[in-house]
Amino acid sequence: MIQTTAYELKSDFIWTNYANLSAQYESAYHWFESFGFNVALTRLRQYKDCIDELVAHYQDGTLDVARFRRDFAHQVAALSEAAEIMRIHRGLVDLYSSELKEKISVVLSGKDGRPSPSDFDPSRDIAFELLLASLCRRAGLHVDIGAQADLIVYFAGIELFVECKRLKSSGKTRKRIKDALKQLHARYKSAQSPDAARGILALSITDLANPKHCLITGKSAHEVSEKVQRHVDAFISRHQQRWQETADKRSIGAFVEFSAPSIVESKNLFTMCHQVGINNSCQLGNPRRICWETGRTRRLKRQMTEHPGSQLNFAIGVQCDHSRADLS
Repeated sequence: MIQTTAYELKSDFIWTNYANLSAQYESAYHWFESFGFNVALTRLRQYKDCIDELVAHYQDGTLDVARFRRDFAHQVAALSEAAEIMRIHRGLVDLYSSELKEKISVVLSGKDGRPSPSDFDPSRDIAFELLLASLCRRAGLHVDIGAQADLIVYFAGIELFVECKRLKSSGKTRKRIKDALKQLHARYKSAQSPDAARGILALSITDLANPKHCLITGKSAHEVSEKVQRHVDAFISRHQQRWQETADKRSIGAFVEFSAPSIVESKNLFTMCHQVGINNSCQLGNPRRICWETGRTRRLKRQMTEHPGSQLNFAIGVQCDHSRADLS
């Protein structure tokens, strides 16, 4: 028998204007440059050009009549990727290490434009690891970005090993989860105290749930959030048995993330919606273990909720009803 608990992090919409958006991205852009890379030759420059073009039209008052160099779909992709870059920067801005520099070099190697789920794309895989590291550091947690695991988070006196998987194929999801659990089992051997170590899966379902990167539409921010949350809930319901039945009970659950470009119709607002679900598992036959595991999960959830990942929102001046799809 398995007891499960699912936690939903609170929704928090952060509003900004084009000038602030440009300044935020400029800071992130220069932070990536500070590692010694020629960022002007990477996809980050393409995103910068897109934002700069929007800002210029905004300042000139020509958004409603502007003819952009990129079509609507390319703008959405660029702004979505830019939001991801800013989220990475926000939590890691004061961190420098050779391991981080190596991961950033991989992130910068990605091609412009969101690749299809069938493409080999290590740059976005590593970006997901850094997104999670950024979220944890913003929550006040100490994070090790090293070779022993995708991430190691130190929380409440324990080593929490994190295996990150960006899921892209429904046919391979079961195997990817199984492989991640095996990797966690192997990681515990390197822990300072193997018996006390714990592990968690971090699963991105962004490409799995929305392979064509369609816009999710809703009349209000709450409606958009609910639509995105339904995908997280459905994934957990469908696959939670995979991590709940693992033989190694040091692997205590899964963190599921889904990001999607969205439009709040009542405000003609383009937004990147980031939704997270946490699902843990523990044996019913051991009450002390249940209390130990769920108590720490609640504390971790509270700590992350107090410093939520920002959801970047800004009004767009292009025709929002063009080339969009409603992902129900």
